[in-house]
Amino acid sequence: MSLQCPKCGKEGGNRLQRGGVFEHCLSFVYIYPYRCVACWRRFRALRWGTRYVRTRASRRSHRRFQTHFPVVFSYGETHGEGVVTNIAMGGCRLQTDVQLTEDTPLELKLQVPGSEVEIRVEMATVSSVGNFFAGLSFSQLAGAEKKRLRRFLVQLMTNQSEGVTCLENPF
Repeated sequence: MSLQCPKCGKEGGNRLQRGGVFEHCLSFVYIYPYRCVACWRRFRALRWGTRYVRTRASRRSHRRFQTHFPVVFSYGETHGEGVVTNIAMGGCRLQTDVQLTEDTPLELKLQVPGSEVEIRVEMATVSSVGNFFAGLSFSQLAGAEKKRLRRFLVQLMTNQSEGVTCLENPF
């Protein structure tokens, strides 16, 4: 049984963390909160017989998509390049040789496949670091850039559900 968004009618939703006593009570009768993957509307749905176990990944409010495309970033006078290995509406994972530290604010230019125009993230904050990677959280994203990112993610979702590995122009 697949989920269908009550606003846009598209299928697919990511389960969200329950908020408040009311939603915890609803979960006793198998009603859980979700976010539509197309329009990002939050809604509740009945998933009869389903119980969810809390994991680290379930705390995320946006679905992540595996990808591989270049990104250029800067902070202060420092500039760098890297590759986005996964992306969501709220952030991404950046693979880079540049040593970054947590809480560093970055400006990003995402060079998404199939588009001549870069998606510009005005401010992304480094939320985690490891060997040659950084987890980024998007802090400031202009309205037009947010719409283009959303269209790109919907295209990724469609292609991944159809088993397509190469992207057509989502713009």
